[in-house]
Amino acid sequence: MSNSGYYSWLMDVIDGPRQYSRVLKHLRDIEYTWVNPMDENRAADGLELRYYYEDETGFKCNLRTPCSVLEMLIALARRMEDDFMYDFELGYDRTDVWFWEIFSNLGLDKYDNSSYFEEEIDEIVYGFMEKEPGHNLFLVKDPPENWADLEVWWQLNRYVSEKFGVFS
Repeated sequence: MSNSGYYSWLMDVIDGPRQYSRVLKHLRDIEYTWVNPMDENRAADGLELRYYYEDETGFKCNLRTPCSVLEMLIALARRMEDDFMYDFELGYDRTDVWFWEIFSNLGLDKYDNSSYFEEEIDEIVYGFMEKEPGHNLFLVKDPPENWADLEVWWQLNRYVSEKFGVFS
C-alpha cells in the first residue's frame, strides 16, 4: 500500500499513536484473508474505507490492492461504532476507541516501536485470520465451543452484547 494521504487519513481515524507506527505500517502491508466465507464481508468493509476517504477528502485513492489487515480492523471498529456503540449524548465518533480495544485484545499493544518483533506480530495476525485458538479479536468470558468457527461479525455481536449489554 503506497497511498500516503490515505494512510495518514487512516491514522487520523484511529488517532494512531506514534509509538505503534511500525506495527500499524506492518498491518497495512499484510493482506487480510479469511477462512470463514462470511468474513469476506469484513474485507469489503475495509475496501469501502477507500471510498470514505475519497468522499471526506476529495482526493482519489488510487489503491488497487486487496484489503489490508489494518483496513479490515479499522472498518470493523467503525462498524462497531456505527452499528452498536454510537452515543448521541457524547456526540462524537469513537472508532479509535474500538480499534485500540481490538488491537489490545489481539495482544498487539505490547509491540510498540521499541519492542517490535515482526515474526511475533505475524504469528498473531495470521493466527486470528486462520482462526487459531488464542488469537481472538474479541475476548468473551465464556466463548461457545465453536467460537473459532464463527464469523467475525457474530463474534463482534457476542462481544458487544456481553461487554456492553447491547443486543443486535
